[in-house]
Amino acid sequence: MATNVLAFQSDAERIAAHLRELENRIDKGTSDDVRLRWESGRELLKLREGRKQLPNGVLDMYAEELGKSRSELNHRMRFVVKCEDEDEVSNVIRHFKTWLAITQNYLPKKEREMVEKKIKVSPRRARVVQRNVDAISKFAEKGVPITDEEICSEVGIANNQLALDKLLHSLAHIPWLTVEKQEAGRLFRIDAELKTICEWRQPREELGGISHAEFYANMRQEITRRRKENNAQKLRRNWNHEGTLKIELIRLIDWIESELDKINPG
Repeated sequence: MATNVLAFQSDAERIAAHLRELENRIDKGTSDDVRLRWESGRELLKLREGRKQLPNGVLDMYAEELGKSRSELNHRMRFVVKCEDEDEVSNVIRHFKTWLAITQNYLPKKEREMVEKKIKVSPRRARVVQRNVDAISKFAEKGVPITDEEICSEVGIANNQLALDKLLHSLAHIPWLTVEKQEAGRLFRIDAELKTICEWRQPREELGGISHAEFYANMRQEITRRRKENNAQKLRRNWNHEGTLKIELIRLIDWIESELDKINPG
């Protein structure tokens, strides 16, 4: 038993060291960053040891260690599951070109369906949620206790304890909202800074299930990759700097426009 534990610790340390090495190379924006991410995902999959998923806490540990999000590391592992050898990886790179395109368009169908199901909200439910948010904002703006009768009336629910308790229970899951019961009613307070942070990290259907934070991080990473790739071309022989810069600039602007259209299609 002791021998097995020591062997596991040794393997985990070796994998951690390799992951850090790969991450350092990825952060430098090398042209083979997609392949490096595939290698990173392959190392992470080794930690499953035959299980369907990583042991509890392992993904969080490596996300913190590498300074990457859980979703990024999950993307890498799914990439390995779908591309089992380097020839397949090469074909995918030739077709999709960038890691951003791969994560948005090459996810397994099952995973994309899970994401769509997770963030899909019926029009009726969306209206109810928006009505509640609007009502909460009005309560907080008043800065005074609101009676239970006013709450039920403004939100549009039955004026009884059961309906009110159900509403208050759902509001308790909102991290940026506090509801304090007082003698004159209930006082609503909104932490505006925390509300902004939560909305920034909320998955967006128009962005393929990722948050604004992840969207802009991916965009920044892609711009950096393209800049470094363009700089690398300067070192090649017979490099036409004017033509190359103009072509790359046009491509970059077109790509940025297409990405920003996802946020504001109008």
